[in-house]
Amino acid sequence: MRKIVYICVITFFLIILCVGLEKIISKDTMHKNANQEKENSEFKQGKFNSSKEKKSYSLEKIHLQIQENSISKTGITLIITDNNEKNVPWEDGYKIQRKISEKWIEIKPKKKLITSAFSYWKDENNQYIQKINWSYYYGELENGKYRIVKPFNINKDINLYSDEFEIKEQ
Repeated sequence: MRKIVYICVITFFLIILCVGLEKIISKDTMHKNANQEKENSEFKQGKFNSSKEKKSYSLEKIHLQIQENSISKTGITLIITDNNEKNVPWEDGYKIQRKISEKWIEIKPKKKLITSAFSYWKDENNQYIQKINWSYYYGELENGKYRIVKPFNINKDINLYSDEFEIKEQ
């Protein structure tokens, strides 16, 4: 009988401890989310909350180019050069557009594009190199002119475009 009482008391204290920890973690998460929203808002406005100095971020300092000799019907190597001072993470998501009658048309993937939750940072050369194999999602691309569309990490409403590349008979 005493064992049951001890087990009940210990269980009661463990439940109280878990509820308390959950509230602390939840409060910390809410605080982090509020800070992230503020940072994203400031980013949209070209402002950064830095005690050392205010830095601006220019989309003109970002260039997406296709690595030479990397083009195939199933993929390419994309080089993102970001010459901004602030280091912003990049995700692996992308879309493909095809040029038809001088208009860029987004190609619909055959399967839903799944991206990782990881972010990638530019290297010491201010570059992030992404090897893209689209065969699973898009299959082999037909001959034609294409470009890669990258949603900008901080503000998903902004798309950045790679240089045009051409798929040719091989």
